[in-house]
Amino acid sequence: MLFDWFTFFAQIINFVILVYLLWRFLYRPINKVMDDRQRQLQERWNDAREQEEKAQQEAQKYRDQQAELEAQREALISEAKAEAEQKRQQLRQSAREEIQQRREQWQEALQQEKESFYARSRQKLQQETITICRRVLQDLADAELEDQAIALFLERLKDQSNNEETELSNLKNTGIEDVVVWSGFELSSPQRQQIALTLEKQNLTHSNAITFETNPDLIFGIEARFGDHEVRWSVDDYLQDLDRTFSELFTTNISH
Repeated sequence: MLFDWFTFFAQIINFVILVYLLWRFLYRPINKVMDDRQRQLQERWNDAREQEEKAQQEAQKYRDQQAELEAQREALISEAKAEAEQKRQQLRQSAREEIQQRREQWQEALQQEKESFYARSRQKLQQETITICRRVLQDLADAELEDQAIALFLERLKDQSNNEETELSNLKNTGIEDVVVWSGFELSSPQRQQIALTLEKQNLTHSNAITFETNPDLIFGIEARFGDHEVRWSVDDYLQDLDRTFSELFTTNISH
């Protein structure tokens, strides 16, 4: 059998042409379609990943915003609670202060009323007591009581004159010119002589320098004035002591 080289080369050429045609019109379009498909899939995949990342970012942003809103809500709630508590404390403190103020005002008014009542009672009692004492002493006044009052006055005069620490003793050394003797009752001549004699014996003055005057305000008392200095004995002194005792007594009761 003879080998046909022409047919051999023709078949080779046909095969090459077939391969070219297949590559040109079949394999190449298929590859292109596959590449396009691959590219589309890759783009879709990239888009999907991008969308997923955006979605995750949006979700994270939403979570952050939600957390921020929650924090703001908690802060607002805490602030509102704090303001409400502060307002409640202020109202409570204001109520306490108002109650305390009204209580103090009531106590002050009560204390003032109490003091006023005690003051009126004290004044009335003092006036009545002193008035009664004065009336009793005036009604009981007689020569014997007057002599006793003069004796007490002269005793006090001697004590002050003989005591070197008294002002009267110092005045005695400088010399006393005029002496005025006031009495709450009219002095008789013997009574005046008795007083003048005592003043002379104490070297306080002489009888010609003594002036006798009557002063009804000296309740059953006698007063001798040596310039700016005076020596006196009077029932009114005891009544003043009684008045001070009443005052101290009522003041103590008011304070309690």
